[in-house]
Amino acid sequence: MEDRPLSINQAFNKLKEDEKAAPAKIKKEAKDQDISVALPEDRKKYLIYCVSLLKYVDGDLMRRLPENLRTLYSGQEMAEMTRAFLRMQIDGVSKQMISKKTGIPLNVIEDFNFISQMAVKRAIAKAKAKGIPILGQ
Repeated sequence: MEDRPLSINQAFNKLKEDEKAAPAKIKKEAKDQDISVALPEDRKKYLIYCVSLLKYVDGDLMRRLPENLRTLYSGQEMAEMTRAFLRMQIDGVSKQMISKKTGIPLNVIEDFNFISQMAVKRAIAKAKAKGIPILGQ
């Protein structure tokens, strides 16, 4: 059987069907995308949102911190410091710059960065478990 061109009515009906299916298709494709395909402004908003989920640093992560930090600050206070630290990095401040400005050795900054990221990952997992919607998902 030959492929015949669609009539005007058939083409119009096909366009209407495609238009109805488009939002679901776009939503499905968006869920399958990595954050790296998002616009830089959207990535920054997403990261800020994720960091804002951190309300408390868990005890096992606190034990990985230098003694003076874990004895002086509570998990809640450490979460505030962690959010501030990560916000600086999101805004483009390098670990080297933070080290130079604060006088804290770079290896300590890098360790704190790792602990901070772990704390945020846990906060995201806890939010998901509670049913709090995570942007982009």
